Amino acid sequence: MIIFARPNKDNTVSFGVKKRELLPYSLEKKNKPNVNLEDDTNSVLDTTIFKAGIATYSGIIKNFDEKSTEKTGMIHVNNIFTGDQDSHLININHDGTFSVSFPCYHLERVYVEFPKIYSALYVAPGKTTWHFVNSSNRSEGFFAGDLKQLNTDIVSLNGMLFDHQDYSDNRNNIKNITPQAYKATCFNIQKKQLLKLDSISRRRFLSRKAYEIMRNELIYRSYENILSYDMYNGASYKDSANVTVKYIKFITPEVLNNKSAVETSSYSSFINRLKFLKHFREGISVTYPNFMELANIIKNQGVTFTDDEMTLIEMYKTYNKENAEAIKRSKEFNDKYKEVASDINKKYTELYTNMSEEERKKYFGKNRSLEEITKYIKQNNLDIVFTEAEKEYRKESENLWTKEEKKRAELFFSEENKKKNRAFNDKYKSYIDKYIHKELDKQGIEKYKENLGETFSTDVIIAQEILGTLINDYIPFSESELIEAKKEVKNAFVANVINIENDKLMAKIEANKTKTGAVFNTTSNKEADKIFETIISKYKGKVVFVDFWATWCGPCRSGIKKMKPFKELYKDEEVVFVYISSPSSPEATYNNMIPDIKGEHYRVSKDEWNYLKSKFNISGIPHYLLVNKEGEVVKQNTSDLRSPESLKPILDSYLEKE
Repeated sequence: MIIFARPNKDNTVSFGVKKRELLPYSLEKKNKPNVNLEDDTNSVLDTTIFKAGIATYSGIIKNFDEKSTEKTGMIHVNNIFTGDQDSHLININHDGTFSVSFPCYHLERVYVEFPKIYSALYVAPGKTTWHFVNSSNRSEGFFAGDLKQLNTDIVSLNGMLFDHQDYSDNRNNIKNITPQAYKATCFNIQKKQLLKLDSISRRRFLSRKAYEIMRNELIYRSYENILSYDMYNGASYKDSANVTVKYIKFITPEVLNNKSAVETSSYSSFINRLKFLKHFREGISVTYPNFMELANIIKNQGVTFTDDEMTLIEMYKTYNKENAEAIKRSKEFNDKYKEVASDINKKYTELYTNMSEEERKKYFGKNRSLEEITKYIKQNNLDIVFTEAEKEYRKESENLWTKEEKKRAELFFSEENKKKNRAFNDKYKSYIDKYIHKELDKQGIEKYKENLGETFSTDVIIAQEILGTLINDYIPFSESELIEAKKEVKNAFVANVINIENDKLMAKIEANKTKTGAVFNTTSNKEADKIFETIISKYKGKVVFVDFWATWCGPCRSGIKKMKPFKELYKDEEVVFVYISSPSSPEATYNNMIPDIKGEHYRVSKDEWNYLKSKFNISGIPHYLLVNKEGEVVKQNTSDLRSPESLKPILDSYLEKE
């Protein structure tokens, strides 16, 4: 293509593909409210909201320093159907150019991180967003490509998009107003902002799509704030009671079925607030399976038991047969007092959590007495009161079995059999967890359908529940599990997304098998109190970053994702990244996941983990350590170990030390 250019006397230059149809351009922004531009968003973006495809983000960074040690960026894509964020590495070429392609399901706002530059922009499946990035002056950047007009318009509205002051003032005043007054103020803010948007669109050109997105953004932002009342008011989840069915009457089927809302950043927060409303989750509980129920659950998964396990199972069968009447009586009693038992157990849990180990043995040991526990509560001025129904339940439960039945139970549940039972439970913990999560998800899904009806937003929430399990377990669904999962949603595209995400995980696990860089290590035959020294001694002379983590820990996995491009900067340096996990990480999930995490991996025993927790005062994970070249811990879980930006100068300083 030939582009014609002509310099003008007013310091502008006219460009065009035809000599007689040139348009003037300037390096300075000029306000010309009467200029009518062609709305290219109508032709570029069709009316189909959802489409599985590949989006491309390309461009160039002006004044990029090719000698810089930072030659990568990240693009973060929020996946509304998984509730997760997918992050993709951007490699920056020596001349500052870059290009990255990634899967997405609809037009959406993504977040880009370059060295010292952060921006938000729109991408779409099958489309290219081209971005000129000015590293020294963000206002001089511009967009080209398929979404140039949309991105230009949205950036020009950033002042509105990021103006949260009115909502902030409302939150700061929350203790002084009623829930209804707080909600009314949110609606007034929404009305004010929508009027401002309309005023802007009358004064200047604004593409149809930018207007639609911004309007939805402001509406769903207000909904998100309204649903956040209890959270902003400082109420614990247990005590949150103001966001009731009556309070959320404004959430109509029209609100829940607005599919174009997915194109806003507010919708994901709206969905998050909605799915965690207390009255949506009340009454959801799962009874922990007894030994024989657990054995059947495991057997149905195709597991073959050992001879010792079969002997234990037969012993339980015999015991259950001999005590069938007493067991039946217990079941009927527990069914009758299910709610009362749940309430009293919550109080027991609250007490137990705050007791010392010695107090736990005294009050929750073999001869647990409600009378003694009540005395303890009074002595410590605790705000826990047992109802008459709970006292009656406890009294009846103590007299449920005859003396003879109690004696048989005591003989059967000997210390030896208890030890075998614990070993059985420990071995098959992942099966127990999967069963419990599946039952909780099943009840949760029914609750969402009951409260929200068969709407698009219901399907989004259900997809997040289903795919959340898939992502956390890192184990693909079987054919039958996939069929059952897809049946739970009504929207055909959402059902297809479940299929796509399952295929993606299978492909990722398969690709992981050929990856290098993740090293499995063992620590066999080492005493627990020597475990850390044993691990670290292997890397003497190098700086070691230690990450205590687990496969089920969301923040751990998020941190690992964030560190992925950062580790590439040190692939040729004397730096080692060590990952330590415990048996709480299910083995199948762990084995599928770690080939994609470059570094030295250790899955220590329960005793070794307990020792490490005690040694480094680990109260939660992720927990980070930095070890110098001499093998000394020089930093422990400080905030500067949690982000690549703050960690880099620290690592560099210890690398320089001899």
